[in-house]
Amino acid sequence: MKQNNASKYFSDTPSSWGLRGDPFLWEDLKSKFQKTNVPVSASELEQLLHKFFKELTGEPPKRGNNIFVERYNKGGMSSGMVSSDFWLEKGFAAIIQRYIEMDIR
Repeated sequence: MKQNNASKYFSDTPSSWGLRGDPFLWEDLKSKFQKTNVPVSASELEQLLHKFFKELTGEPPKRGNNIFVERYNKGGMSSGMVSSDFWLEKGFAAIIQRYIEMDIR
C-alpha cells in the first residue's frame, strides 16, 4: 500500500548531522509530516519544510545561524543546537531528492 503522507521522505536518516539538536528536529519534522499529505510539487515541499522548521525552532533557517532549542537540550557540548547550514545545505535537499525519486514520474 502506498503511503499517502509526507513522512515517508524521512525514513532514512542522514549519515551525519550538523549539530546535536539536528536528529531531534528530524524526528519532529517527520512527526509533522505524518499529518501532511504528499505535496503537489517540490516547491510546495520546500515551503512546508521552511514553515515547519520555523514552527519547531522558533526561527527560520538562515545561513551561518545556529539555533538553541531547549527541548533538544540533552546535555553536552552543542546539545540543543540546530544547524541552519545543515538543513539548508543537506537536510532539506535530501528530503526533496527523496520526494523527486519517489513521487515525481
